[in-house]
Amino acid sequence: MAAGLVFSLSFNLQNDVHRTQVETPLDGLGYRYEITAEPNALCNDGSRAVFYLRPSPRGNSDWLVYFDGGNACYSDASCQSRFITDHSKMSAQTTPADTLERLVGGSRPENSILSADPNVNPYWYDFNTVYVQYCSSDSFLGNISKKDIEWFTPFDFQGANIARGVFKQLVQDHGMHAANNVLLTSVSAGSFGALASGNDIFDYLHDHVPAAKFKVWLDSGFWLLNEPTRPGFAPSNCETTNWVDCRIDGCQSRTKQYFNAVHNRECVAAHPEYTYECAFPEIMWPYIRFPIFVSQQQYDKLQLQGAGLPISDQVDTEAGLAFLLERGDAWREAFKMIDNLWSSNCRKHDIIDKEQVFKMAIKDASTNGIETTANEAAYRWWKNSEAQGFTNFHMMDSIYYPDANPTCPEN
Repeated sequence: MAAGLVFSLSFNLQNDVHRTQVETPLDGLGYRYEITAEPNALCNDGSRAVFYLRPSPRGNSDWLVYFDGGNACYSDASCQSRFITDHSKMSAQTTPADTLERLVGGSRPENSILSADPNVNPYWYDFNTVYVQYCSSDSFLGNISKKDIEWFTPFDFQGANIARGVFKQLVQDHGMHAANNVLLTSVSAGSFGALASGNDIFDYLHDHVPAAKFKVWLDSGFWLLNEPTRPGFAPSNCETTNWVDCRIDGCQSRTKQYFNAVHNRECVAAHPEYTYECAFPEIMWPYIRFPIFVSQQQYDKLQLQGAGLPISDQVDTEAGLAFLLERGDAWREAFKMIDNLWSSNCRKHDIIDKEQVFKMAIKDASTNGIETTANEAAYRWWKNSEAQGFTNFHMMDSIYYPDANPTCPEN
């Protein structure tokens, strides 16, 4: 890594000379844009990163920006394998098969908060909707060019530049300068980037769109740092093609070395020896300066995999179930720091990009026993939160057993 490589998350418009856009219409329902406002907003293969924009059909001044997820790679072996098996997560030259369906709706029964159908998505359908394709394999944290990488894999890791470039371009060229509200939504790997860049996006919008209120909806991104690992699970091995072998702690500990990862700056200043820990919400939380809502399941099956518990063992073996219940205890303890939370006992990973956001529901004292979905809870928070957030909105399944909630989907 080049010793002189420096990254600043200040949004300097004076240096923005890359304003030329590539615009592609999507059947009149939206547009695909290359991110040109940030010179280094590149995918792993060097292609320019893209976002998809569907303007509000009613001229709404509210915005919903979505950072997609999809794991990451942390070694030469895992990145080479990912390039072959999941190419759309490393290049803008290939569009993920479900992108347009999720963005503009369609005939598929599975829809999400990105749907343009008011019958499916009554709360968010008329927002200016932005889908940011995840093509950097670094959880939107990276800031290094392939020419500066000392290890073998010839890829760019520029996710942090993609994250900030999107907002620069939306403000400069697409009308976000007149926004009233901006909601950044994210899932899984995208949530690492939303948290890491959130303060800087907040500051940028405050400086350039002072009337806009910026908030974040974090889905399936509350990863635990010192997570309990399965007894007998092999030590972390990040040199295989499977990220599960690396474990999430091992993965994130490599991000500075491999990606020159950009984390929350206030957190890094307080934790200079172990900056990678600032990727984890339980460490970063005191330094977050924007209102945030979290939807996170108490028995997230993908995060359980990252702790060494295969899906097949999660409820089918006595040892697996015991570990799973221990894991749930650890999550619930960490959830105490969150003001605005919706958490079921389901073994589900991501929901806001799927129909489960409209179907999975919780009953608790805060709703007088009325079933409330994650989407309804998030909208209630969105409408009521002020500058410091709508506090004491803490919904959690009270039965601490996996999939006890009858609205949990089959795993």
